[in-house]
Amino acid sequence: MRVSAKLTKAIQEVKYLATENSWRYRPLMRYCFYQYEQLKYWLYKEEIFEELRKSPEFAAYTIEECQQDLETLTEWGNLIPVQDTAKARTVEEFKTKQFRYQLSEYAVEIERMTLTLENLSVEGASLEPSLIERIREAIKQIPAMAEAAPNVTGSWWHGLNADFKTLNQNYQDYIRSFHSLRAEELMKSTAFIAYKDSIIGYLREFIKGLQSNSYWIEEELRGLDERIIRTVLKKVFTYEKSIPRLETVSERDIEENIRGRWQSIRQWFLGTETRNSEVLKLFDITNELIRKITRYAAQIMENLNSAANRKEEYKKLAELFLDRKSVV
Repeated sequence: MRVSAKLTKAIQEVKYLATENSWRYRPLMRYCFYQYEQLKYWLYKEEIFEELRKSPEFAAYTIEECQQDLETLTEWGNLIPVQDTAKARTVEEFKTKQFRYQLSEYAVEIERMTLTLENLSVEGASLEPSLIERIREAIKQIPAMAEAAPNVTGSWWHGLNADFKTLNQNYQDYIRSFHSLRAEELMKSTAFIAYKDSIIGYLREFIKGLQSNSYWIEEELRGLDERIIRTVLKKVFTYEKSIPRLETVSERDIEENIRGRWQSIRQWFLGTETRNSEVLKLFDITNELIRKITRYAAQIMENLNSAANRKEEYKKLAELFLDRKSVV
């Protein structure tokens, strides 16, 4: 890991998420984000204020407080203000500085992150064999990408990385869900018996898809000519460099990013001299998870059977007691 200035820099744009007036800042930012998604990038103070006042929580909210919130969020880098001189009809209106506000790039990504966090329990993660299949098809196209135009190779590259990123994140999130305290409690409850078979079947289906595709991917990656890889990555670099960007990105950063992503894909399937591949780790993790689920289910059934046996013993004991009582 390279500790850069970007990594050590404080991100003040997230201040609005956890501060005294977050209850005001967050709805304000969410409204701006929803408008951003509808391609309405610039908003007036009055529009924001009127929307917030529709909620009971903002019944006592004033236009002055709205202006103060906008200034604070601007200071933190969440909003970008631009003076709207066209709206000013008099010198006095010009002096009051009518602004339109736009979300900054950081703010857009922060709002996307908060939406993801809010919906984690609803959306959840999954294990999709189709992602492995698409990655296999993409790896298969590498020799052809060496002959393709840079824009075609660039599009292929984005698709490969998107699938790889989704696969990596989904499996980590899905496996992690089984190691929470809530999951441990559920797996020890009798209600878990109803889910056991479907979960084990789901995991085994994923392992089956992972095995059939990952072995092919490993062989394909090992057999690729290094010259073809260099040609493909060079075409990707040419494509990425050709994309117009408002902010300057150095060629070195672009090249390092491309090579770093390719190495991540290779190591995920092939590993390194000192570490096993992520595929092997995933096999071990899922197999251990199946054993864990089976073990918990067996314990639950054992407890249920034991309880049933004790019930029969108590019943027989009660019958003997009644018989003894009748004799006396």
